[in-house]
Amino acid sequence: MTEGPPDVVRETGHDDLAGFLGRLTRLMLGSSGEGAEQIEGAVAAVARGLGGTATLAVLPDAATVAVTSHGRSSTVVVRAFPEVFRMDRMAALKPFLHEVAAGRLDVAQADRRLTAITSSPLPYPWWAKLIGIVLFSVGFAPLMQPTWYEVGSTAVLATVAGATFSCSRASSR
Repeated sequence: MTEGPPDVVRETGHDDLAGFLGRLTRLMLGSSGEGAEQIEGAVAAVARGLGGTATLAVLPDAATVAVTSHGRSSTVVVRAFPEVFRMDRMAALKPFLHEVAAGRLDVAQADRRLTAITSSPLPYPWWAKLIGIVLFSVGFAPLMQPTWYEVGSTAVLATVAGATFSCSRASSR
């Protein structure tokens, strides 16, 4: 808690909450694979756990978050293009959301934890992901058409697709 006049503390608290909810909404919109109702419910529950309220209007690549706390209201507009999400981040996010919604963290603690989740390193090197993509694809191919040609062509195409994906993700970091 910062020292100073009560109005300054109140404004800082509201701005911190609105900023945190905006970052949380951006992460969920861009990488959770969840629907609009799940995002809206989770962000609203987190806002309540932090002493505020949030109302969301969610579109496929944007959301408007109306935040009320500390006697103030503000609106945060978030844009995020849904992309392939990292399951390790989503696995860490779910219990975190429950902890914040239960009121066990303040805004500063929640913000630090969210930053740790979003900046976590990739759990596997690019070559392990490539092997995983190829093995999954080759294992799935016979279910579609059980021929050796299908398995062989799927192995080649999965290697090309996996290498392209792994290289593009590595260069975008």
